[in-house]
Formats: sequence, structure tokens, C-alpha cells
Amino acid sequence: MRPQRSSLSCQTRWMDQARGTELDTILIGGREPRAIVIVDYNDTWPAKAASMAHKIQGSLGPAALSVEHIGSTSVSGLAAKPVIDMLLVVADIDDEESYLVPLESIGLRLRV
Repeated sequence: MRPQRSSLSCQTRWMDQARGTELDTILIGGREPRAIVIVDYNDTWPAKAASMAHKIQGSLGPAALSVEHIGSTSVSGLAAKPVIDMLLVVADIDDEESYLVPLESIGLRLRV
């Protein structure tokens, strides 16, 4: 027997809520409350990423072993979500005092 459309819709909503609750418990920084939108490649993304890398490096000094532009916006010509993702490498990820407060002081938020 095929499920009624309304019960399938209810079940899907419940599954989405359950998945959302699970993600909220495992993601550092939680889920971002924004719509997923894909846009055409933007030639300004590399410059924005370079500026952000410079800002991060400046706030952390030698604690920042590497700062890299990653994700879909780092691929030239690729349509992507208009969000610049950066990868920060530090010597000891457990030593949050060496990087978390300086990053927050320049307006960044840790998201993992």
C-alpha cells in the first residue's frame, strides 16, 4: 500500500528535524541558518580569500602554520555557494588559547 502524501510529508519533516538535532550536537559552531544558494564563479573570491588569509596570519602570527583557501570558491570557474572557506593549520589543535581568541577578535567564528 502506498503511503498517503500527508503522512509521507510528516515523516520527512520528522526526519529532517531529527537530522537537524543530530547536526546541532556534533557540529562545532552549529548549523548556519542560511539558504543554500549556488552562484556563478566570482573573480573576486581569490582576492577576498587572500585578504582573509593575511588577516588571520596577522592575528595569529607564528601560531598560524598555514592558512589556505579551500572549498568550491577556491576552484577557478566553478559555480559555488558564495562562502569563502579557509583552512587554518596550527601546531596543537587542543591549545585553543593560541588561536581561538585571536580569531574571534577579528570577527571569525570556529566552525567544524
